[in-house]
Amino acid sequence: MLGNSLEVRRARPSLSMMAALVAMASMVACAKTVPQDAHSGKDAKYKGAKSVILETTGTGPAGEITAEGSDKGIVTYPGGDRVDWKLVELPADKTGKLHIELRWVAPRPGLDLSFDVYNEWGRKVDSAKPKRQKRDKGKKKLDLEPVKGKYYIEVYASNRGDAGKYKLSVRFDETPVEVVEVFDPSKLDVAEPPKLAAVPPPCDPNAIDKNNPECKGVNPPCDPNAPDKTNPNCTGVFPPCGNPPDPNNPNCLAMFPDCDPMAIDPKNPKCKDVRPPPPKPTDGMIVNVQVEGNTTTIVIDKGKKDGIDRGWTGNVLDSAGRPLTNGSFTVLTVRERVCSAKVKLTRDSVAGKKVQLLPP
Repeated sequence: MLGNSLEVRRARPSLSMMAALVAMASMVACAKTVPQDAHSGKDAKYKGAKSVILETTGTGPAGEITAEGSDKGIVTYPGGDRVDWKLVELPADKTGKLHIELRWVAPRPGLDLSFDVYNEWGRKVDSAKPKRQKRDKGKKKLDLEPVKGKYYIEVYASNRGDAGKYKLSVRFDETPVEVVEVFDPSKLDVAEPPKLAAVPPPCDPNAIDKNNPECKGVNPPCDPNAPDKTNPNCTGVFPPCGNPPDPNNPNCLAMFPDCDPMAIDPKNPKCKDVRPPPPKPTDGMIVNVQVEGNTTTIVIDKGKKDGIDRGWTGNVLDSAGRPLTNGSFTVLTVRERVCSAKVKLTRDSVAGKKVQLLPP
C-alpha cells in the first residue's frame, strides 16, 4: 500500500497523492526495477482483502432491495504496490445482479488499471482486461448475473509503469422472486382424449416373440453355462472350465501352473507376454592369440554352448580383474566352444588373460 494504510491515503490531499504517483512512475526509467509487491500491505493477498460495505439504497415493488458501496485506493507498479484485493459480501440469501465499476486518475496519460472478479471458491468469473489508455482518466465496468454469496475483486496496475488513484463502486440489484399460483387440477374441465389404436406389448427378452415388432433387435440374456457366440449379450462370456482345461478360456487360467521364465511353455496361458531374463555376463579365458599387422585377434574359450553369440561385447581384464585400456572388444565369430574378437593390444599383453563377456 502507498503509505501505512488505506485510511492514511484517504486523509492525504489529492495533489500530494498524484505527486507521489508521478515520482514512482518515473522510477521505471531511472532506477532499478522495484518488485511489484515491495511496499504492499495485507490487501495485496486475497486473504487480506478489504471489505466493501454495502448499504441498502432502495426497495422495489416486490420487496427486492438495491444495495451500494464503494472504496478508494492507489495501486502503483513502480511504487511496489501493484495489487489491492476487495471483498464484497452480498446480502444473505439474496440473488441478483452485481454491477462493478472502476474509475481512476493517473499521474500522466496512457496509464491503465484493471480488475478481476473471483467467487468465494477462488474461481475467476469475469475480468476487466488491460487496455491501452489515451487520457489520464479511465473507467472500466462489468455486470455479473446471477450472483449470490461472496465475491473477491483484484484491482491492479495493468503493466510496468502503470499507476493510478482509483474508486471502486459496486451495486447489487436483487432479482425479485416470482409468485406462482398453485395449480389445482380438480378445477379444470378436461375432455377425454381420443381413443388410440392398441400398441404392442413390450418385448420380453426371456420369451422373444418374432411377431412382436417391439422384439426387433432384442437378444435373450446370455446363459453363462452355455454361452451362444452368435448372441451379442454373450460377448466376453466364457463357459465354465472343462477337462482338459482350455488355455483360451479365461475361466481355466487357475488350472495352469505359474510360468517359468527359464522354460516358457507356449501352451500355458500364464506364459503370455512373459520373456526370459537377459543372459548374465560370462567370464572366459584367452586360449589363442593371432597378430595381423596392427590388429590382434583373440580366441576365447566360450562359445554357442555357453550362450555366446555375435554382437556380445567384452573386456580384457588385468590380474586384479580390472578392464585393460584398449581392451574392449565385440565378438565377431562364434563356434560351438570358442569365439573370437579383435583388440588393439599386443600379444604379450593379452596372452593367457581373463575376459568378461557381456550380452547385448
